[in-house]
Amino acid sequence: MMHSKKKQRLVFILLTLLSVSAGIGLLLWALEENMMYFLTPSELLTKPNLSGKAIRIGGLVEEGSLKIDPKSLMVNFYVKDETARLKVQYQGVLPTLFREKQGVVIEGILLGNGTFKAHLLLAKHDETYRPPEKKKSVEKTQLLKSLKNES
Repeated sequence: MMHSKKKQRLVFILLTLLSVSAGIGLLLWALEENMMYFLTPSELLTKPNLSGKAIRIGGLVEEGSLKIDPKSLMVNFYVKDETARLKVQYQGVLPTLFREKQGVVIEGILLGNGTFKAHLLLAKHDETYRPPEKKKSVEKTQLLKSLKNES
């Protein structure tokens, strides 16, 4: 027969363990709901089990693949990496930096037919970005230097 004090301590420990386990379980469940994979097109195409899950992909917009329907704002293009390319559908206004041969990050889901349906499209800019005024100044300086070297 257990003493009353030992019994209370055992119940307290069991309730504490149960509460901590439930808290950890809820935390993991919330993280899984908000977790998003970042993959390249070739990595995504090798993992068809991610079909239907929220995914973020990165790559370059393939030259000559961009097709825009101005009436519906439906945009179709291919995003590629070194070894694979993936068809992307997006409906909405394009970012100002978006163009062919430009780096992009796209959020969406992979459909069963292998098309990536995007709901967010981000265009990457060159890491050597300069404000237009600074760029003109640098170009003018380089032009003057080249003219001096020629004479």
